[in-house]
Amino acid sequence: MPVHDAARFLPEAIESVLHQTFRDFRLLLFDDDSSDDSLQVCEKYERLDHRIHFCHSSRQQGHAATMNDMLAAVDSDAEFIAIAGSRDISEPERLQRQIDFLETNQEYSGIDSNFRFIDPQGLIIGECRYPQELEDIKKKACYFCPVAPPTFCYRASLISEIGGYDPYFQHCDDYEFILRTLEKHRLGNLPSELVNVRHVATLEEVPKPKVLLLNVLRLQRYYLTRGKFFSCGALLHHLASYFRLFQSQPLSLYPQFTLYGGK
Repeated sequence: MPVHDAARFLPEAIESVLHQTFRDFRLLLFDDDSSDDSLQVCEKYERLDHRIHFCHSSRQQGHAATMNDMLAAVDSDAEFIAIAGSRDISEPERLQRQIDFLETNQEYSGIDSNFRFIDPQGLIIGECRYPQELEDIKKKACYFCPVAPPTFCYRASLISEIGGYDPYFQHCDDYEFILRTLEKHRLGNLPSELVNVRHVATLEEVPKPKVLLLNVLRLQRYYLTRGKFFSCGALLHHLASYFRLFQSQPLSLYPQFTLYGGK
């Protein structure tokens, strides 16, 4: 669980992991030089539960470097790695269902799930559904991130093969990590909402839309020009996205993205 200025929601996020029906895990918390009380919250929970291991950076590194530091701290005998957001809430059966799937389906290297959007008060305001079949996941790889990063659970052995997160793709390094994995590995989706994700539009830390869009387009261009996940539809979608830079249109990295109440 990477942490940065998440003190308001962090206790609920940590509690949702600690109360999983699957109990045999270690929770890694890494604070990326937060300016709020996140550090104190992490220290408190580390004292309360022996499964929690906490680290802190004295300077802000960014998401990719934080993730790589956490991956370096993963136990050598770990079988699986599950990503959890510091503002998000995992359903109690999330880990059990994802690990059961990976243990039963050895041909899969990772699994995600659909998720719900929640507002700062925890009220459900929307949902996001992802493609389930590998063929559909690959078809959509350069339309949007085809696997949900805040719900992703994968085999720890992937790290030694494909490496960690690339800071070059700022703000979308998790998208790049998933595409790199998808090049050689089978990924799937559980068609249930196993995580409640805080809607990013409510948070101050969201990068400026044009910055995010430029980085996403750079990533998609990188894979399209290499012939990876290429289709005429993906190329046309990519080219059309450049017009958003001049039209102030919102960018969504999510498929079938629905917010209730027209928000």
